[in-house]
Amino acid sequence: MNDARTDARRAILTRALHAAPFVGWSQQTLESAITTSGVEPALAKDAFPGGIKQLLAFFMTEADGSMVEEAAACGLEQGPMRKRIGGIIRLRLEQLTPHREAIRRAMALHLLPGRAPNACASLWRTVDAIWRIAGDSSTDFNYYTKRALLAAIYSATVLRWLE
Repeated sequence: MNDARTDARRAILTRALHAAPFVGWSQQTLESAITTSGVEPALAKDAFPGGIKQLLAFFMTEADGSMVEEAAACGLEQGPMRKRIGGIIRLRLEQLTPHREAIRRAMALHLLPGRAPNACASLWRTVDAIWRIAGDSSTDFNYYTKRALLAAIYSATVLRWLE
């Protein structure tokens, strides 16, 4: 993805994150974010052709990338595995704290019929990123079991965090 498109997507996401806590994640939110983002109209039009689902996927991808960068900078890939995983999850929640209500609205949207595949894919990418930061390089059956267990733990933790 080229830098101009990524910058445009980030600008639109920033505007959507300001609106989502109040109006939720909808096509109207995306259109409003595009209008107020200051992004060139031709570039903005092509930023999220998949609509709000693609915007949410981009949000989670950006959050995952930020988590990976900061975890490496903080040295969270060292120490006992339990502390690594716990530290990375705490970091993730600290990073998302300014967007807590937007996350709550995104989770509500993901619970609607037909949205489960997107929610599962997003969750899987996040727990996979956490395990990779923590130093897991398994490729056998453990690869799946570790991620499935962490998905359950991470989901419960996020729900508690949103409470």
